[in-house]
Amino acid sequence: MSDAGTAILDSVTCHIELGVVQRRKGHSALARFAYQVSTYVNYGGRRADYSRYSGEHQGGLILVPEGGAAEFADMGNLIRAAAFRETRVDAQEGRTIDFGLPRAVPEALFQPLAAFVLTEFAARGMVVRLDIECTGASDGGLNPHAHAWLSQRVLEHDGFGKKEPQWNSLFRRSLGRYVRTLIAGRLTLGCALLGVAAYVDPRRNNERGLSEPEERFPAKFSRMYDRGVYVPGIEKLKETRQANRVAAKAAGYSDGQKSQTSHIAEVRNAVSSRHPPSDEVRQTRVNLVVALAAEDGIEACGPKADGPGMELTTGGGLLYFDGEKFTFEGIAGSKRALLIAKLARALDWPAIIVEGDVQSTDDIIVAGILYGVTAINTCASENALRLIKQKYGHLFADTVRPLDPFLVTDQLLATYAHSQSHEVGDAPLVRSQNYEPATDKEVLASSVEQSDWQEEDAPWKDDPDDTATDEMDAENASWQDDPEDALSAEFDDDEEEATEPDPAWEEDEMPEPDPSDS
Repeated sequence: MSDAGTAILDSVTCHIELGVVQRRKGHSALARFAYQVSTYVNYGGRRADYSRYSGEHQGGLILVPEGGAAEFADMGNLIRAAAFRETRVDAQEGRTIDFGLPRAVPEALFQPLAAFVLTEFAARGMVVRLDIECTGASDGGLNPHAHAWLSQRVLEHDGFGKKEPQWNSLFRRSLGRYVRTLIAGRLTLGCALLGVAAYVDPRRNNERGLSEPEERFPAKFSRMYDRGVYVPGIEKLKETRQANRVAAKAAGYSDGQKSQTSHIAEVRNAVSSRHPPSDEVRQTRVNLVVALAAEDGIEACGPKADGPGMELTTGGGLLYFDGEKFTFEGIAGSKRALLIAKLARALDWPAIIVEGDVQSTDDIIVAGILYGVTAINTCASENALRLIKQKYGHLFADTVRPLDPFLVTDQLLATYAHSQSHEVGDAPLVRSQNYEPATDKEVLASSVEQSDWQEEDAPWKDDPDDTATDEMDAENASWQDDPEDALSAEFDDDEEEATEPDPAWEEDEMPEPDPSDS
């Protein structure tokens, strides 16, 4: 594990998985909570036991929207409010997000980094339960990853109210690619604020200029291999992985610096588009950029004869925007970099792709910190990371603090800083909610025992207006099962195929798949 201030490049294999807790598929919020905290639960005649993962669980916390009741940051209250809110047999009980964490991040900062990523959703009004799990990887290293449950209902003073349709639109946008890019951008930005040289790129291999995704094997083959059985396909896969690592190391520092010998640099939206935008859409974007630039006193000239586009005259040189990407010649400089970051945020780009020289890349990444926009195909140089950590590092804790009622992240950051400085001081005066598995078992069990009381005296009964929303959710969640999702299989490197039933499970309540169990 590297120190948070040491720049060691870590191009992370992107694993981001989105899902919905659906009763019609045998899932439930209680089972999801049990899975995340690595414990067991019995409810409604069903049993789910994830205690075999308890040694890999590293704790968790709850993020509550700003202004929300802090009492729901308590695990017991959250379970009672969420698990017994729905009454329909085919109801949805929340959303799930699972994503990998960069190995370069110190182990003590896994939880703060994941919390920083998920603040983007808590700030929109969702309640988030986050848990960290760190398992062993196939290469002998660590496989740190985060599991999160997100509410679909708005939090009110006495529990969860109506569902928010706008959140459905967010997760369906660009067939889920927008949210994947948003998570990757927050991961990369969080690493930069911590001084860690790591980036997460969720694009397809062909978009990144990489080889085709590797062959996938059923989990039973992996278990056979672990028992010492010779599996030719896995042996060949290990050789291929080693060859790819050597080739990647020889190819260069990062994806974003392949064109650093060119005098022209490009910056574009990191969300992949399968079809180019129409001229009308591009012209609308150009008009927005021109209007925003005019507010800063920047002149625009154009368009060119070959299509929509506009040249902006900044104090640092010309900047051209054609409705899809920004291009410029030479070094970006602080003025052009600030303008690019501001316009990227205004265009609702969750992250950007920067292809250019090292200096321009550093300028744009540093300028994007204040706007919450960063590159996901590369990371800043060691000097730029040091500057970001010293000048903007406080933004990491400042972002999480309003959404963390028990200040768990503040305490973890303070503990880590204390361990690094080796200074003796007073213990932090922060109430901790770093739940251990044993505590969560008791909370989960007691919540289930009170289920009868909850159904009789719960303020969270279904509203008739929610029926239409639930039906819309079930019908329009097609992005999860879209056939085109198979094209992005290379991103879910640790995802496990369907396995045989485990004798520890009841047939009517199969466990939710563990994306990191391979």
